Amino acid sequence: MRLKDSIRIRRVAGEYILADLSASTVNLNKVFCLNGSAAWLLDQVKDRIFSESEMTALLCGEYDVDEKTASDDVGNLVKLLHGYGLLTDD
Repeated sequence: MRLKDSIRIRRVAGEYILADLSASTVNLNKVFCLNGSAAWLLDQVKDRIFSESEMTALLCGEYDVDEKTASDDVGNLVKLLHGYGLLTDD
């Protein structure tokens, strides 16, 4: 899978904001606030194909988190991103 090319993550007023800029105007239904670890993780996999297991390994390597917790968190993030059509199945 990979993030859609139209996805942008920016830090605004101390918050990480994810937006899908695929339309000529920003759809506010597709603007999300991310925590720091989610923003970091998505930055690591932007512009390339990745798997949930790779994302889990990245989290475990960067943060003091056990594999089960990281895997659960990654699964929840991927489910959310898929649900809003922000991932492609390349």
